[in-house]
Amino acid sequence: MGFWERFCLSCENVGKKPNPVGKEIGVSSATVSQWKNGSIPNGETLLKIADYFGISIDYLLGRTNNNSNKNEMFISARDINGDNVGNNWTVNSKNELENEISNILSKLNPREKTELMMMIYKFYDEHR
Repeated sequence: MGFWERFCLSCENVGKKPNPVGKEIGVSSATVSQWKNGSIPNGETLLKIADYFGISIDYLLGRTNNNSNKNEMFISARDINGDNVGNNWTVNSKNELENEISNILSKLNPREKTELMMMIYKFYDEHR
């Protein structure tokens, strides 16, 4: 299921049609028609759509089938090259996420902690 199908399903779930939802989030009917024809919204618009419906951008893009509300965070463990290394966790709150991070950090030696911080800073610099 692609973006358009997920967008339409989300509209149905709130009892609205795609064009009125588009208008509510500030996009034209022509833009909504482009989505129907296979276009994908830009990042800012995806965020508006996700916020409007209370769903994740990953759900809208078909990266997950979990369309639960945005308060749930889906975390996938990946190595530095972005390859999936297995474990997936779902955390339901910021505190739960922080506790999990603290738990992991407590198991690392000083060199591993330094390497992890370097990876985080590199990621942060590349994505801001």
